[in-house]
Amino acid sequence: ISVTTDPAVAVALNDIPFIRNHFFEQEFYDLSQAEVLRGPQGTLYGRNATAGVVNLSTAKPTDQFEAMASGELGNYHQRRFEGMINLPVVDDRLDIRLAGEWTKRQGYSFNELSNERIDGRDLWSGRLSIGLEPVENLRLDFIWEHFSEDDDRLRSSKQLCKKDPTPTELDGVPIPAAMGGYGDPGSYLSQGCLPASFYSPDAFQVPNGYSLPFILGLGSQVNQSVDPYASGAQSTNLRVIEASLPAIYRAKNDVIELNAEYGVSRARRIASQTGYRHE
Repeated sequence: ISVTTDPAVAVALNDIPFIRNHFFEQEFYDLSQAEVLRGPQGTLYGRNATAGVVNLSTAKPTDQFEAMASGELGNYHQRRFEGMINLPVVDDRLDIRLAGEWTKRQGYSFNELSNERIDGRDLWSGRLSIGLEPVENLRLDFIWEHFSEDDDRLRSSKQLCKKDPTPTELDGVPIPAAMGGYGDPGSYLSQGCLPASFYSPDAFQVPNGYSLPFILGLGSQVNQSVDPYASGAQSTNLRVIEASLPAIYRAKNDVIELNAEYGVSRARRIASQTGYRHE
């Protein structure tokens, strides 16, 4: 799931596909069902559904009063609260349903450079659903959902690496030494990292900084070698990292849907679906 690339699994909200979304970054709440379809589903859900579809169906307003509230407390200062209220306004003609959730906790990872926890959560989401039946056999459902997040969620996990040293020869032929004083030509032949067993101590080394193109470019500007991975090794704790940039993640997402269904007969129905997303 990504908001910047086209996925192979389509994600739909109430049968309306949204190719780029934040649905899997927020909490699931007040759902009637979560449907998982395997295999190509392009006939019903369009493009980007070659591997399947995940269809999230929200709970619809009903003509009965309902209410629900729940809370969770855990370690890492975790707090999560969820609630819902369903209000019948005009008999079985107009119903309103409000639902929402809020989650906040500290991160499970630790940044040794900044000496603070990262990869925490601070997000909330709310949903307004309106069900309207103005005439017999016609059902209208309006849904507005808002999602907001502002925390230090990580966009990538810890990277393991066995350092690939700069080669000094190629097929037995020595590689000439650097001419400009800012890197060896052999740096262009290093992959940065080599394969290693996940359980080997070698997997906790650091990349060969001189093999990175932007490091070579920086060296050409300052006329000297610069290796950002001078520490030589990283922590064997998979939840401990070293990051010089602060982890900042902010996201907002609004989804609006209008679904209409008219029953022509017992065996035939006409449906119309309209969806809009803004982030």
